Amino acid sequence: MAHELLQSQRFLLKRAKRKLLPLMKLIKLLKRRRQKLLLPLFHFACTSEDINNLSHSLMLQEALSSVILPAMDGLIKSISLMAKEFAYVSMLSRTHGRGCSIS
Repeated sequence: MAHELLQSQRFLLKRAKRKLLPLMKLIKLLKRRRQKLLLPLFHFACTSEDINNLSHSLMLQEALSSVILPAMDGLIKSISLMAKEFAYVSMLSRTHGRGCSIS
């Protein structure tokens, strides 16, 4: 009984998929064509401030991912290595502007 139900569900799913697949392809095609047609109008409708805002955002995003974050990762690794290397060294503290240490 359960096996027959599963088979019928598979059949219905395949049938629906066969009918929907061409529609999905058509929708994607229309979407691509619409983008190609509207792209020149998009630039026409934007002000220079809009373009500048977008370009600055894209430049900052690129700089963050390709320059700033890798540099910060390197800095964190360097500090971690130094912390492990000098973990045994006592550090001088200051109290009221004067040096003090645990004796």
